[in-house]
Amino acid sequence: MAICIDCDLHNADWTKISWDLPAYKSEEFMDYLRISQMTLEDFRKLPVYKHAVRKGLIIDDEWQGKNK
Repeated sequence: MAICIDCDLHNADWTKISWDLPAYKSEEFMDYLRISQMTLEDFRKLPVYKHAVRKGLIIDDEWQGKNK
């Protein structure tokens, strides 16, 4: 049985849920991913992405928030 810590955003010990990153998929955001050595697929697994989807900042994998 695998344990998935922080899978449930409501009970997560993860503090990063607010979006203070560049607009999703923008040039600046993609630079951030490259520097972090992370793919979009990896990023989509993080609580910050899941929270942004739940809040409507990202819909159908497209940025809907500010700095659009």
